[in-house]
Amino acid sequence: MNDGIHLFTPLKLVQISNKNAKGYPLHIRQLIRKKCAAWRLYKRYKSDSLRQKYLSIKKQCSTSIAAFIKQKEYSIIRKDNLGLFYKYVNNKLSCKSGVGVLRDTDGSVISDDFCLKQT
Repeated sequence: MNDGIHLFTPLKLVQISNKNAKGYPLHIRQLIRKKCAAWRLYKRYKSDSLRQKYLSIKKQCSTSIAAFIKQKEYSIIRKDNLGLFYKYVNNKLSCKSGVGVLRDTDGSVISDDFCLKQT
């Protein structure tokens, strides 16, 4: 019975990809893979030593990612390219559609510039 199943059942290849690791250098991607492997081991066996190993790799991974982002931001600032700076900032914004409707204290919609109202 098992031979028939193995002969006539198609196999499906599954690739596991980490979308969070996109754009990181090799050493950070390796740390992310180590962190995932440590988590799988801890989740399976639930020992304190595996938990400590996972937490240490997690801390190492987060500090190296933060250092990479900091270095990337410093390099954008050092290039003194205003267009590159605005491109980076706009990619970091969570609200892509702009600012919503502004209302005054009485609830009316504000369409004038704020600087003109302060005169």
